Amino acid sequence: SRNSHTRCDTQSVENCVCILHNLSYQLETEAPEQFKQISCAGCFGCCSWYDFKFPAMEKEKPEGVNWLYNQKTLQLYRSLLGSSQKEATLEACCGALQNLTASKSSLSTLMSQSFIEKLNGLPVISPLLISGNSSLQKTAMSLVGNMSRVSSLRGDVFPMVSPVLSNVTSNMIKSDSTIATACRVMQTLMLAEPETSKKMISPKLVESLTALSSNM
Repeated sequence: SRNSHTRCDTQSVENCVCILHNLSYQLETEAPEQFKQISCAGCFGCCSWYDFKFPAMEKEKPEGVNWLYNQKTLQLYRSLLGSSQKEATLEACCGALQNLTASKSSLSTLMSQSFIEKLNGLPVISPLLISGNSSLQKTAMSLVGNMSRVSSLRGDVFPMVSPVLSNVTSNMIKSDSTIATACRVMQTLMLAEPETSKKMISPKLVESLTALSSNM
């Protein structure tokens, strides 16, 4: 509704999410004792969020540092990404999630799994990959790049990245970092999922990649 959009787009909401974004940077390095209890029934790269055991993430009444990675906060990011119209707020949400998924650790895997599988986060990230705001687009693409490292998510991530490279705009060509990230993610996915990649390759994708290479 219009009222919900208005509440999400206030300056105070933007400021709060920007603070969370900053605080989540290198969280595992700053507070390693918070994450010693993460365990998984399978291998960290292939198990789903429900295979993980990390009670602190599910606390009903989080306190202090726990707020930065608690399920309630992930749900907040999911909600704002789906309802806010303010690009600065959207970028801060993506940035916070990018921080939480940045490493190759069990925490990053759990954050990616939880956001995509439990909270159904793909539908709110996908539109940002074609945003006219190059900074927001870059942050969203970097987030998707982080999530593509989790093998069980690649089948979901692949269809998000291919259309971006198939519909390269002049605005994107000016943003080398966004294009580089998208190409890197696509390369990772193609090498890891050869059968899926065969289905995603189209004449339009080949034409776009050819155009990109000629602009390098």
